[in-house]
Amino acid sequence: MFVNTMVGYIDILGYQDLVERAMGRAELVKDLENLFYGVSIGTLKGLRGIDLTKVVEETDEEEQQYFQKITNAIHVRNNADSFIFTLPVSEINFRSTSFDEKTTVLNCIETYFSLMTMFTTLFISKMGYLLRGGISIGKHYESDRDQQLFVFSEAHNRAVTLETKKAVNPRIVMDKNLQLYLKEISYPNIHKFFYEDEDGYYCLNIYTALRIWGDLKEDLLTHVKEGIKLCIESNFNNVKELGKLIYFAKYHNKWVTSAEVNFPHLTFDVEKYERQLEHLETPL
Repeated sequence: MFVNTMVGYIDILGYQDLVERAMGRAELVKDLENLFYGVSIGTLKGLRGIDLTKVVEETDEEEQQYFQKITNAIHVRNNADSFIFTLPVSEINFRSTSFDEKTTVLNCIETYFSLMTMFTTLFISKMGYLLRGGISIGKHYESDRDQQLFVFSEAHNRAVTLETKKAVNPRIVMDKNLQLYLKEISYPNIHKFFYEDEDGYYCLNIYTALRIWGDLKEDLLTHVKEGIKLCIESNFNNVKELGKLIYFAKYHNKWVTSAEVNFPHLTFDVEKYERQLEHLETPL
């Protein structure tokens, strides 16, 4: 009944504000529904349509079907202010001529993390709202009966707890259970998809997705900066929210000034924001 499943729970920061701004505006709500679908399920469908020649040098029908099975193993759902990404690793029992069962599990995990980084980068660029969440692994049961999605899951509980108690800032935290699992299966790319934060937690490096966008990454990052800058301006006198935005601005600046991206013109004026935060926190 229970399946060992990786569960990513991602929450929209500022969702209450979003609802208040859009409520009563039917066309805007429908636009939001389409946008949420596009950046989550639409992105997954896009991955399913990728030409396998981008993954392996030579491909045939068997390999195409193999890659389809990998993306079909991943599910993403949206419920109000949260998105849930699942990968039932103990049910991955297919393989191909080129990839054995162990390598197939690693390929599925690679695709799972790629999807989450693509989703988060796209969402922030299109919405100007930040995300926070947790990723765990554990026993998981779900069923879809008569349009009722029933979930009974320790992995989901762990991911939600990470989001509410450990993430705090706009970051997606991996728990120790998943970290241990990835070590046990010798997953090679943990430092490709995750960075170690100052408090020792491994967090999803959402800008890993930039390598996928190629020449489009500058336009994508421009939209991210514009959206988050507006968010900063509207929260310039809010200590709690400004602190979270500064956290993301620092993360963003680190990547846009890196050698592999090198767009220094897209940095935030973090020093200005930190001076404002210090002013707000200083007692009168």
